[in-house]
Amino acid sequence: EDGVAAQAVAMVRPRLKQFREVLSEALAQSEKAALVRRGLRIVIAGAPNVGKSSLLNVLAGRKAAIVSEIAGTTRDVVEAPIVMNGLPVSLADTAGLREATDDVIEREGMARSQDEIASADILVWVKTFAEDSSALPPRGADLIVFNKSDLVSRESIQLRNESEIAVSVKTEVGLAELRKALSKLVSQKTDVGESAVMVRARHRNAIEQSIRSLNDALDKPDDA
Repeated sequence: EDGVAAQAVAMVRPRLKQFREVLSEALAQSEKAALVRRGLRIVIAGAPNVGKSSLLNVLAGRKAAIVSEIAGTTRDVVEAPIVMNGLPVSLADTAGLREATDDVIEREGMARSQDEIASADILVWVKTFAEDSSALPPRGADLIVFNKSDLVSRESIQLRNESEIAVSVKTEVGLAELRKALSKLVSQKTDVGESAVMVRARHRNAIEQSIRSLNDALDKPDDA
């Protein structure tokens, strides 16, 4: 009969979309479950001499990184394990990023910083109010921390949204707010639901393939 195929497609499409949404949500939840199992990695990055190492030390509660006024002191990734929201978290302090340097070791440190930034579960980009505001992280930062806020007047501090926080490691102003923001991010990235049941790579691969197949089916015209 005329129109039977079109009616069938009209009935099937909403169900395919609903099924795709369910699978996509399950996949997202499984990724969060994986973070819970292996622990999160918070990477602290930024230009040289903005206080990254000092920030790592205060968050870790110990002197894990060498602090110096000399730019480029951190040459390699410095890690400090902590527990946040009852979950294992690894803090990573990275070499400062700048456009050019003649130091071969510093260049290697910056290359490692780029790798850490790319793979970070949470990226904290540190800068100062004196720094050129056009300096941006290589990827979107989860938090932008303006350190050394004690060196500027309170009236001059203007933050755009809740992802930006002004702190002073020296005076400890803003550190409680920073810890609260990090705790919130950790919760968001590890909030697993009841659908987080896929724990093996082959399960994830099967779900990903199913989603691709559903997308292909939904992309086809009704008369295909």
